[in-house]
Amino acid sequence: MRRLIQLVIFYFLIFSLFSISYIALFHTPIFMNQKVLFYRGLLLLCFNFFIFFLILYAFYLKKIISYSWETIIASLIISVSFNLAFFVVFPVTFERSVTMYLLKKIAHKKISKKELEKNLINEYIIKNNALDKRINEQKVIDFIKEKEGYLWLTKKAKKFIDFSKIIGHWYNLKN
Repeated sequence: MRRLIQLVIFYFLIFSLFSISYIALFHTPIFMNQKVLFYRGLLLLCFNFFIFFLILYAFYLKKIISYSWETIIASLIISVSFNLAFFVVFPVTFERSVTMYLLKKIAHKKISKKELEKNLINEYIIKNNALDKRINEQKVIDFIKEKEGYLWLTKKAKKFIDFSKIIGHWYNLKN
């Protein structure tokens, strides 16, 4: 039982340190040239994994950590998995969400549905260049090409749409 408690503490310690360092990396200039939050987050997650892997490997070689290599790797995989899930569900969704924009607007004052609609168009879409931002993101990941003022999907984007239809069917999405 004592060994199990030590193992749980080890997993929790690795997870906590990994998570703190991952969040701290967002406050550094590392990968700041990546303008798409999702991709910057993935790059930072991989970077953090690599750093932790090296540190834990060194600790393992120097016998500072007495756990098996499998346990160390499992603690890292769990840390990456939880951080990736949290990152995608919260920060990425919050950054892209019309719903979050609406909730934040309503939180500041009572507002009519018509005024909220006007704000959504004038602030969220026009003032914040939401359309340009989304188009640029799609250009960066090679889903959209622009020629002579017209936008068109790449083969890569068409495959992604086909894939999204399959996932949508699995989860019974209606769009």
